This record gives sequence, structure tokens and C-alpha cells, in this order.
Amino acid sequence: MYHESCVSSSTWRSTMLHRSLGESGSKNCSSCLSNSMGNARTIRRGRDSCHTSRMADMDMTEAERDQFLADVRVGILAIEHAGHGPLALPIWYQWEDGQVLIGMDGTSLKARLLRAAGRATLTVQTESAPYKYVSVEGPVVVASESRDNLAMASRYLGPELGKWYADNNPSTADTVLVRLTPEKWRTCDFGKGM
Repeated sequence: MYHESCVSSSTWRSTMLHRSLGESGSKNCSSCLSNSMGNARTIRRGRDSCHTSRMADMDMTEAERDQFLADVRVGILAIEHAGHGPLALPIWYQWEDGQVLIGMDGTSLKARLLRAAGRATLTVQTESAPYKYVSVEGPVVVASESRDNLAMASRYLGPELGKWYADNNPSTADTVLVRLTPEKWRTCDFGKGM
């Protein structure tokens, strides 16, 4: 548990220190001490959304997160990589019928790790304030099926450059389509807090 006062912008570093030390509000933290009379609201740790009760008001609705994922953004795909930190790479994706679709070469390290782990996390964010992000975690299916390279390339590059890219990077016998089905969601729209 953290004290809300420690999560204020003026004491954010203190909160991050508590987190890194695995503490739940510190007797040494001046913000925690100033609220030791019991008037501090405690905050649940490990939310599947924004981290504080105030920030929980900034969670996206289901419709907002669907629209956010449907917009054109590069995602970061994170996959367990035994003996290493997770493999985290930028990827193009499509959000379709409640699943994240990702095309790739089936012989790539990404595909091999996805098969081994059986699950992954995709994080998508805005690049300018007020920031927003959606992070989904869930099981993946890696299937040998063709995909519409032109649709994906045009989504990210526009029609002219997309056509050129699709023509010069055609699907092969090794091409796979990865379907990530979200089980856990973490979302935040910091604009809701302004």
C-alpha cells in the first residue's frame, strides 16, 4: 500500500523509491510522516490500470481502449526470453474483433519465442502529452496463414508507399499470423486528470 500523498507530483520520487525497495509507504518518508495521523488514503498496489486511486479515474473505457488500439500506432511486443530480459520490439499490428493481429516470419526469434512462451504483452502509447497508453497481456496463437500485407502496409505507410512495401515484402511459406487475445488490460489517459 502507498499513501496518496506520496504519489503526488511533488513526492513522486519518494513513491518510486518505496516501490523499488518493495516498501509500502515508509516511516522515513516525510510525506508518509506528515499523514501519519491517519488522514492519508491508502492505495492498492498492483492495479491492472493506473497506479493510484486518483489515477484510476484516468482508466480508459472499453470503447476508448478499442478506439485507441484501432488507431495507427506502433506497438511494443514483449515476449519472455529464458535466461535474458524479455524480448521487446516495435511492431505493426491490427486490432480486429477483440484480438491483436501481428504478421511475421515464422523462423524469426520473435515467432520462436512466442511459440515457446505461449503468451505476450503488447504496449501502445501516444508520443505527446497528455499521454495515453494501453497494455494488453494474454495468450498467443502462432498460425501458418497468409495475411493481407497490403492492408497492413497501407495502414502504416499510406496507399502509395504501402503498395510498394507490400510488393517488395511478400508473404512466403514461412509467414505466420500471430493472434494475441487480451486477458489483462492496463490503460491510462492522463488527459482525464487535467
